[in-house]
Amino acid sequence: MLPRLHLFEFMDLEFFPASMRRRMTDCLRDVEAFTGLFNWAVPLIVELLGASGRRSIVDLGTGSGGPIVRLFPKLVAAGALDDLVLTDLYPNLEAIVAQPGLRYDPRSVDASAVPNDLHGLRVLCNSFHHMPPDLARAVLADAHAKGEPLLVLEALNRDPFAMVASVAVAVMAWILMPFLQRFDVGSALLWWLVPVVPVLLVWEGVVSCLRCYTRGEFGRMVATLPGATYESGIVQTVFIGARIRWFYLNGSANTRLT
Repeated sequence: MLPRLHLFEFMDLEFFPASMRRRMTDCLRDVEAFTGLFNWAVPLIVELLGASGRRSIVDLGTGSGGPIVRLFPKLVAAGALDDLVLTDLYPNLEAIVAQPGLRYDPRSVDASAVPNDLHGLRVLCNSFHHMPPDLARAVLADAHAKGEPLLVLEALNRDPFAMVASVAVAVMAWILMPFLQRFDVGSALLWWLVPVVPVLLVWEGVVSCLRCYTRGEFGRMVATLPGATYESGIVQTVFIGARIRWFYLNGSANTRLT
């Protein structure tokens, strides 16, 4: 296992242009939708909603929508979910069309200080690695203090295979770019004439892999929270051998998996 390195990611920088951040998050959302990678996590989420007694999800670090929005109708159809609230430090309200049971909170929501009026299973889908250790622990501490269960889903890992896969995702995005939802002249220029976006995606992908937390590291953060317990596992997919690692912080003693 490679050592964890918390190198910078452009999309985490406050001064990074909002239009560029939108293009990149839109791209990642659309590539994930094309592969259907997180479809394999639906049974796990259904099980956790049942175990926690929650029928609402608060998605943290949503960006342009991400997998959880695409999974929303599947979770509703499974009879497990009533409401989905999307949140982000830099909310992209234009990315989502509100529908019954689904809305994007317009506030800038810090995952380590979630507003008290947002309740439900907290989900961080491919976003927990963005947080340095102190902030990551604060995210867990906030959920624990408020008695809310929290689920971390990561399709990345701290190994060379995951890094190669992240480069492959950038190449796939470059190929699929004309078919993405927000294709425009500006996108074409930034993808082909001056390939800024593909280069940035490669950097973000490799750095994201290096930032990922292991089960042991997650466990040590949980151990600092009095009375907190957690579970973890791996969801195997059929997409080029990709695996979704998950960590579940129990909201209270009666929300554990059976």
